[in-house]
Amino acid sequence: MEEIFKDIYGYKNIYQISDLHRVKSMQRIDARGVHRKEMFLKSTNGYVSLCKGGIQKTVSISKLIENAFIDNMFA
Repeated sequence: MEEIFKDIYGYKNIYQISDLHRVKSMQRIDARGVHRKEMFLKSTNGYVSLCKGGIQKTVSISKLIENAFIDNMFA
């Protein structure tokens, strides 16, 4: 079975979450012009920290899975 990644709502082309509950930061050039490599984020007790526009937010991986996979299942 192949791992499926979907964009995280509000963080399109910045972060993605997989059906195996792994969160990755996408390869990109950030707002300061720094080249960022694609990498998997480490979770702490089921939470990850996402950053966009200099604002950091800690979110539940379960909530990200729900938004990316489950909510769209019935649309």
